[in-house]
Amino acid sequence: MKKPIIIALFFSIFSTITSFGQGVWIEQTVDPDTELKTGIIEINGETYEIKPEANLSGANLSGADLSGVILIAANLNGAKLSEANLEGAILSRSNLNEANLSGANLSGANLSGTNFVGAQLEGTDLSGVILIVADLTNADLSGANLRWAKLEGATLHAELEGADLEGADLIGADLSGADLEMARAVAILGNPLELPQGYSVIKNNIVGPKVNLSGADFIGADLKEANLEEANLEGANLTNGNLRGINLSGAKLIAADLSGSNLEGASFIGADLEMVRAVEISGNPLELPQGYIVVKNNIIGPKVNLIGVDFSEANFEGASLIAADFTGANFLSADLRGVDLSRAKLNEANLNGANLEGARIADADYTDSIMQRSRMVGIMGDPIGLPQGYIVVKNNVIGPKINLIGADLIGADLIDADLSGADLIGADLTGADLISSDLSDADLSGAKLNGAKLNGAKLEGADLEEADLEGASLIVAKLEGATLTNANLIGAILIGADLTKAILRDADLEGADLEGANLEEVSLIVANLSEANLEGANLEGANLEGANLFGAILSGAKLEGSNLSRSSLRDANLFGAILRDADLSGANLSGAILNVANLEGADLSGTIWNAPDFRIAELESRLAQYQNGRAGSVVIDASNGEVTITFNIEESEDLKTWQRTGEKITKTIQLKDGKKFYRFALDE
Repeated sequence: MKKPIIIALFFSIFSTITSFGQGVWIEQTVDPDTELKTGIIEINGETYEIKPEANLSGANLSGADLSGVILIAANLNGAKLSEANLEGAILSRSNLNEANLSGANLSGANLSGTNFVGAQLEGTDLSGVILIVADLTNADLSGANLRWAKLEGATLHAELEGADLEGADLIGADLSGADLEMARAVAILGNPLELPQGYSVIKNNIVGPKVNLSGADFIGADLKEANLEEANLEGANLTNGNLRGINLSGAKLIAADLSGSNLEGASFIGADLEMVRAVEISGNPLELPQGYIVVKNNIIGPKVNLIGVDFSEANFEGASLIAADFTGANFLSADLRGVDLSRAKLNEANLNGANLEGARIADADYTDSIMQRSRMVGIMGDPIGLPQGYIVVKNNVIGPKINLIGADLIGADLIDADLSGADLIGADLTGADLISSDLSDADLSGAKLNGAKLNGAKLEGADLEEADLEGASLIVAKLEGATLTNANLIGAILIGADLTKAILRDADLEGADLEGANLEEVSLIVANLSEANLEGANLEGANLEGANLFGAILSGAKLEGSNLSRSSLRDANLFGAILRDADLSGANLSGAILNVANLEGADLSGTIWNAPDFRIAELESRLAQYQNGRAGSVVIDASNGEVTITFNIEESEDLKTWQRTGEKITKTIQLKDGKKFYRFALDE
């Protein structure tokens, strides 16, 4: 048998006195097998013998290092042990009634059978202690750490407010008189003998009013009609559970997950639902905090967690979703009008077709979200992030394929803006600066663009039907294939613009400047181009049937193969114009200037030339040149719609000298309407 080693240290003699924290061991005995200690310690001006059955009643051992000591059956009644280190100590069957152990470290200590009646254990570390059949009646364990403690059979009629009993062994423990306010008793082992009224053990967790169940596991738990009023359930997992009629009034549910649970009749009045996740729930809660509602079986409201949830076609109108997390959520065609989304996260959300008109989006994040066909007009506040190509202009989110129907963009700065495929029906862009902007395939039908600057803008395939572009500047704008039916382009400047294959049927271009514009194969049927400047314009293959070109300048214009049938070119300037193979049938060219114009192959049937001035004379001169190119050609004047042709018969003997025979042939021809050429030939 090994003998204990006795080490005597005398403070007055040796300078290497062993000191552990506060207090000095004058004499110390260490068991070589257990390393447990006994001895004499000097602390707080007093000397105390530390041993089994020691009488330390009222002793002041505050702050002493008593780790690993043996104080079995010791009397520490009323002792002061605050902040003392008793880690691994053996105090079984000791008397610590009324003792002050506030802030002490008793982790791993053996306290079985010890009495702590009326003891102060606030904030004490009791993790891993053995408290089997210990008596903690009326003890104050507020904030104490009892994690993984063995409390089998212990009496805990104590103040356990804020105490942590996670993993504690409570088999047969009596907690009937315990104050469990904010006590944490999760993942406990065994069932207590008794609990205070209103408390129970569910899935190894003590549940009841005001308990601390943060992070607790209640997956699939039956919490029907449980009372968790003002309980702390922060981060708890309550998924797929039965929560019918549960009382969560005033509960702290921050970041808790209630997804898939039945919440029929549940009460959440005053509960903190920050970052809570309650998606795909069943049943309707009886009461929810102000600002929270159920939409498509999901609890929505400020700061909730709705990551990846499907809200397609849902109605959120007027809801408060401040700081809610909708990352990756689906809002396809959802109604979010007037919703408060300030500070909300909508990264990678699908907002295709969603209506956010009048929504508050200050500091919201829409980075990488899909915004095609979404409507964000009249919004309030600026977001911190938008998808690439989208910006906020005059309280409207603008960008590709966005819905801006009827939007107020008067005088807006939209230089280089990308509005390709955007819906701008009826939008007011009066005086807006759209220089070099991309409006390709945009719908601008009925839009107001009076005085707008569209120089260099891309409008290929855009729909501008009935749009008002009066006085707008579209210099070198690209309008290939655009639709401008019934559009108002009075006084518009389209110098060098490309309108290839554009549709301008019935459009009003009075006084418009189209100098050098490309109007190849354009449709200008019954369009008004009076007084328009088309000098040097390319109108090859254009359809100008019935168009009004009164007084228009077409000098040097290319109209080869164009259709000008029934058009009005009165007083138009066609000097040097190329009208080769053009259809001018029924056109009114009265007063038109055609000097040096090329009419080769043109269809002039029914053309009105009613202008007896030098221009007609020039036409006759050119016709004379034409006839002189053919032998035997002659021009005969007509009268009263008929012409009489007389042939005198002459004879000759040498084919040089001819004499009249006195005989002649006379023929009267009734002329038909329009221009006709006649020739005469002998029968073979």
